[in-house]
Amino acid sequence: MTLDRSAVKENAKQLIHKNYWMCVLASFILMICLADTFGAASSGSRINISATQPVLTIPTFTDILSLMTSSAFFYGATISLFIGFFFSVFVGNPMEYGARNWFACHVKGTDSQDVLFSGFRKNQWIRISAMLLWRSLMVFLWSLLLIVPGVVKSYQYKFVPYILAEHPMMNTSDVMKYSSNLTNGHKMELFVLDLSFIGWFIVSALTLNLAGLFYVGPYFYQTQALAYLEIRDAAKSSNR
Repeated sequence: MTLDRSAVKENAKQLIHKNYWMCVLASFILMICLADTFGAASSGSRINISATQPVLTIPTFTDILSLMTSSAFFYGATISLFIGFFFSVFVGNPMEYGARNWFACHVKGTDSQDVLFSGFRKNQWIRISAMLLWRSLMVFLWSLLLIVPGVVKSYQYKFVPYILAEHPMMNTSDVMKYSSNLTNGHKMELFVLDLSFIGWFIVSALTLNLAGLFYVGPYFYQTQALAYLEIRDAAKSSNR
């Protein structure tokens, strides 16, 4: 089965108009979850602006080194990283899970708002958080070898959130294996599909992400969900 890129994208365009504002909300959530900005930390600086004498004092290398080796900086950075890690794993991962599966459910016509927050269900929250953390860790470790293996692994495990939603009792290794099997022979197609949005990403950047928020994001994430469903359905048909 070859993924029909044009048909998938055209279907996505039609779908995002059915429940436009929910598409925008789900897309916005994914943009935040996938930005990896939660670990950013701020600290004091040596830039001083006087009300009577607006003089800019640029810190020297010695000042910067002194700040970075201070105990206050170490503890502040450690706390910030811990908070960022906690937020990314236990809030970001469940939100990514819910938003991606909202787009998949939108295709089926069951686009309830509850799906967006389904990752926080009492009996699934920790499991979802841990499984998506494991997926990210695997991609990261492969990325340490070279960029290309990391990219390949990211596409190999691209369908993990969707599979986890459809098979909530499936164990981690089986979910990862199932995603690997589904993407086998389709990684390049999925990569080219994402790459086909490069023009839209440029438009988004030129509009300070306004186009991304209100059109490109919903269009992009809906297309990804459709690609998963088409590849999954084709795999089921071939196994009958």
